[in-house]
Amino acid sequence: MTIKEYLALEESSEEKLEYSQGMVWAMSGATPDHALICANLIKAIGNLTDPLGCRIFGGDLRIRIEESDSFLRADASIVCGEPEYSNKDKNSLVNPEIIFEVLSHSTEGYDRGVKFHKYSLIPDLIQYVLISQDKPFIESFTRERGGRWSLDKSVGLNSDLEIPSKNLKIALREIYKFITNLKSPMYFSDQEE
Repeated sequence: MTIKEYLALEESSEEKLEYSQGMVWAMSGATPDHALICANLIKAIGNLTDPLGCRIFGGDLRIRIEESDSFLRADASIVCGEPEYSNKDKNSLVNPEIIFEVLSHSTEGYDRGVKFHKYSLIPDLIQYVLISQDKPFIESFTRERGGRWSLDKSVGLNSDLEIPSKNLKIALREIYKFITNLKSPMYFSDQEE
C-alpha cells in the first residue's frame, strides 16, 4: 500500500492504523487499566510541562518517521517548542522529544524491539519510556551524547519517573492512580503467570 492509500484508509477507518514500508496493521483496543494509565500520565505530565512551553499528545496522533518510512502511534508524546508535521501528512508529528508506551502482553516485544528501533531514528527523540500496566514498573531510555541509550528503572509506587531533560519527576503513585490488583514489581513475579 502506498502512503497516500494508507492515509486515505486512515481517514475512513474506525480503527487506528499504523504503517511501515507499505504494510498496514490495526492497533488493538486498550484495556481499562491501559487507558487509565495513559490518562493519568497525560494529566500528571501536562500539569508539569505546560509552564515549560511543552505540549503532550495522546495516542490518536500519528508520528511520522521518514528514515523507516513509517507512521506509528505512541500512547503519549511530548514536544517542547513548536511541533513539526510531516510534509506527507499535516496531521503526523515528526519531532517528538519524549515518547511513552504502556506495555501489554501482546505488544511488549514489538514496543521494546522494532518500534523502539524505529523511534530511535527520530533525531529529536531524547527519551523513550515503557510503562508496565500490571505492576508499578517503568523503564526509561535516555539518549546520551554520541547516540547511546542509558536505562533508568522506576520500581514501586513510592518511586518517581524522571524526565532529566526537563528536570522533572512524576510520582508513580500518580501514574498508577486508581489501578487495582497491581502485581509485585519484581521480575520473578512474571514467572507466576
